[in-house]
Parts: sequence; structure tokens; C-alpha cells
Amino acid sequence: MSLVLIIFSDIVPLRQRPIYVSSIQVAWALGTISGPTIGGAIVQYTTWRWIFYINFPFCLFGLVVVPLVVRLKTLQQASLMQKVLMVDWVGGALFNCSMATFLLGVTWGGVQYAWSTYQTLLPIFLGIGGGVVTIVWEWKYAKNPFIRLKTFANQSVAGVYICAIVQGMIVSSCTSLI
Repeated sequence: MSLVLIIFSDIVPLRQRPIYVSSIQVAWALGTISGPTIGGAIVQYTTWRWIFYINFPFCLFGLVVVPLVVRLKTLQQASLMQKVLMVDWVGGALFNCSMATFLLGVTWGGVQYAWSTYQTLLPIFLGIGGGVVTIVWEWKYAKNPFIRLKTFANQSVAGVYICAIVQGMIVSSCTSLI
């Protein structure tokens, strides 16, 4: 959901955003209502494994339709090797490792280990430190950063990020109550 909102804030003009965002919100609401109902019916009359198989037709549809419909214009043609070399591998590895470490500590906290133990606090602080190192890398050293920090200067994009964070916190807190 947050990735969709971020993409919309980047490529859809401001006056057209309500149409696109409302269509995504309607799809999300319908999925939220119908998903558990269909899942419950599937589990009631078959085995729980069929819940995962229901995604295959949608994935197949996406694999067929997306290459036919989505046309992305590239500014320059590059070889596969040039494209691979343009990727910010160091920044991506720093970001993924630090977020995985942070989430590991948050997941362990209060469940596997107490919040005040080093088994919980060390991964959390290492993840935060890795996040800071990632931002410094993206800001100072990366030639083609995968996190473009100048994007946050745009108020609309920054607002979408903040709303996505708040929405994620609300959804995760509500699901933890269930």
C-alpha cells in the first residue's frame, strides 16, 4: 500500500491523484472485506493450503497483462552489464541488513527475550546505526542512490511517506490486538 502511494506521489499530477488513490482505496477496502470471507469459506470446505493457491490466477493474470499494458519510456539504452553496474549494491545491502537486524530485535522483544536484554537491544541499535550509515552512504558516496534523499524535499512525497508510516503502525497495532 505504501509503495503504491509513493509511486502515485511521484508520477501522478496532484489534481489527478484523488481519482487514482480513491480507486486503490476502494480495491483495498473490498479486499479487506472479501478476503477473510473467502478465506474462511475455503478453509471451512477444503484445507487451509488452498488459501495460498487462490493467488495463482491473479499472478498469472499479472504476468500476462503487465508486459502488454505497461510501457515505460527509457531515456537511454544500456546493456545489461551497464544496468547491473548502475545499481547501488552497497546501499541496498546496507539498508536490507540494517532493517533486517532492526526488525529481528523488535520481533524478539517481549516474546523471545525481555525488552531490556542485550539480545533485543543490540539488534535494534545495530539496525538504527546501520540505517544512519545507509543515509550517509546514499547522501555522500552513492553515484546512483536507490534512496534519493532529495525526494524528501518535496512536501507531497514526504507527506505520503509519513502517512504510510502511520498507516503501517495503525494496521500492525490493530492486527496485534486480534
